[in-house]
Amino acid sequence: MTAAPSADFTPSVASLAFALAVTGSVVLLAGLWLAWQLARRVSQPLEALAGESARIGRLDFSDRPAVRSSWREIDSLAEEQARMRELLRDATGRLEDANRGLEERVALRTRALELANAELASFDYTVSHDLRAPLRAINGFCAILEKDFAARLDDVGRQHLARVRDASAQMADLIDGLLTMVRHSSRPLELRDTDLSAMAVEELEQLQRTEPARRVRVEVEPGLHARADPVLLRSVLQNLVGNAWKYTAGCELAEIVFGAGERGGERVFFVRDNGVGFDMAHAARLFEPFQRLHAEPDFQGMGIGLASVQRIVARHLGRVWAESAPGAGARFYFTLGSQA
Repeated sequence: MTAAPSADFTPSVASLAFALAVTGSVVLLAGLWLAWQLARRVSQPLEALAGESARIGRLDFSDRPAVRSSWREIDSLAEEQARMRELLRDATGRLEDANRGLEERVALRTRALELANAELASFDYTVSHDLRAPLRAINGFCAILEKDFAARLDDVGRQHLARVRDASAQMADLIDGLLTMVRHSSRPLELRDTDLSAMAVEELEQLQRTEPARRVRVEVEPGLHARADPVLLRSVLQNLVGNAWKYTAGCELAEIVFGAGERGGERVFFVRDNGVGFDMAHAARLFEPFQRLHAEPDFQGMGIGLASVQRIVARHLGRVWAESAPGAGARFYFTLGSQA
């Protein structure tokens, strides 16, 4: 039997620790290298997808090499991104085509509007000068006849001459009304905050000064404002309040009210009176030029005022309508669209 010391067969603790440290370092380095390789294979295609997404976000749809990866999930993501790029490219192309078409239509309509405005200006000049010239000649010759041939005219001749002059004056008033309506339709809108209550008070005070003997109860709701063209809205109130004043002339105590309310979520302004009113069967004619619902001897007018009101309100994206009955007064309503 042979015996030997155990130290000859058992490594020392230092040697074992060194061996373990070397082995652990090798394993760690190998793991880090494998992790780096794995991360590189994943991160590179993901970075490429991120760059492609940024390019799509800039609406750059030019063709680029497809993103490839050994990972099925990343390939699926790349395919979905490519499909999204094609859909966005098609949608953007259609939108650009639509915009070009819209720009062309806007250009055509702008040109048509410019031509229409030029025609209106020409019409304005024609009416102001060419149509007034014959009227001035008629009035001039009538004045000569009255001055130089008065002794030769009998009562019938003087009556005929007076009718000619009255007809000439009426024609001049019609021309003025027509010009006013045309100018209201073509004048550029200048929208700003407009105090409608103050305007209504001013118009009613002016009417009261013209007929101080009339008994009229006036009610104007305070604080009514709207974003509108003040010049055109003054014309609206002049016509509506003026009509209320005119058609209450036969009332012992006239009543004229200006106010506002809500209908269907829309702000509605109104002018109400207790005058002669009218038959609603003829209401469609109210806002047509030169249309009148009352006889000329009873109430003078040209039938231009309400037609102008309708055009002004329409230019403010609103609408105007009336409610009445014979002998029960009239109520005129108007809105100003999104401007109110």
